[in-house]
Amino acid sequence: PDLAWRVALHCELKNGKNDRQTASSSEAPPAPDSSDWRKEIERFEIEFQNRREVLLTPENRGRTMTARRLSLLRFDLDILEFDWQSAAQEAYLCAKEDAVPLNDIAAQSGYPVRSISALAADFPEDWQQTLLAANSGAVLSPMRWGSSFRVCFLKSKREPSLEDLDVRKRLDAAIVRQHFTELESRHIAWELDVEV
Repeated sequence: PDLAWRVALHCELKNGKNDRQTASSSEAPPAPDSSDWRKEIERFEIEFQNRREVLLTPENRGRTMTARRLSLLRFDLDILEFDWQSAAQEAYLCAKEDAVPLNDIAAQSGYPVRSISALAADFPEDWQQTLLAANSGAVLSPMRWGSSFRVCFLKSKREPSLEDLDVRKRLDAAIVRQHFTELESRHIAWELDVEV
């Protein structure tokens, strides 16, 4: 949608908010090798970057972060991966019932422990539900990831922060996408030439 967003913004600026004139995707653009085409693309890009800068304010980021809070929670995990569910279940019971650290279980089983830090949105949906319901310090029952099973120790669950670069990138992408998708729906009429 990159070019469509830029064309939609150009229409918005040129025609005004209340003008419903649209740019048809079937209209022939200037020849790509012409200087007019290059100037037009450069103008679109400048307009896009200026609007993007206007959109990405601390206030807009804060509102969007509040609305998307759960998907932006950060989880710090120690993860022990197993090929078999039965092995993962045994490790889980050792960690939960006998309070055996995952590092000790890893040393005994020959499987390495990995530490990761990621946002809720980075995990599969079934993981998200489990992580959101868990408290820091909890050992989580085995969860499937592809063909393997993983036992996790939740070291911490942190609220989203604008100081977190990953959070800020997600917020910026969401703000830009919402704004320009609305402009695209207002100003771009997609016409597909399909033979049946």
